[in-house]
Amino acid sequence: MHRVYAVDFDGTLCDTSSLKQEYLLNNHGVIVCPCNTNRTYLTREKGHISEEDYDAMVEFVGSREATLSAKPVPGAVEAVKRMSESGRVFILTARRGSQLDSAREWSRKNGLEDFIEGYISSRHFTEDKMRICSSLNIRYLIDDDPGNLDQRSQEVEGIIFRNGCALEDSMSAACAVDWQQALAYMQ
Repeated sequence: MHRVYAVDFDGTLCDTSSLKQEYLLNNHGVIVCPCNTNRTYLTREKGHISEEDYDAMVEFVGSREATLSAKPVPGAVEAVKRMSESGRVFILTARRGSQLDSAREWSRKNGLEDFIEGYISSRHFTEDKMRICSSLNIRYLIDDDPGNLDQRSQEVEGIIFRNGCALEDSMSAACAVDWQQALAYMQ
């Protein structure tokens, strides 16, 4: 069976969550664990920062220098390689332009260029990530922001990636605390 996977970049593949955590503390005095540095948690659920402040943080973290300084999320490189053995792997990210170029450069630097089929910027679509996956016949979406998995889809299985943190409330999507668990959901 040939599968198609979409993996979010920030906080799921590349550990920019640690950079966001530091940025939040230094610029807003907000203390959160790295797995809660997503838009849904910070702006919608907890109201720690505004959408504009979140966008400013994303601009900082998405810069070439910041991106290339980030380490891979533990197990992510191996997971992408394993997924590529059974299917096609795409990066589905909100990054675009030079930030997307930085993601590609980071992937090359970390030995992933031969395992990633392509990069898709969700900003080039008017739909949410689940609908994008459905329209592109992508079977699995792995993302650290539960807000990107809010929409149910019969065609797409969503996996919330929490990188070491338990999910506070139950969601309709599967929840993985590490890449080993995420891979197990897709068996």
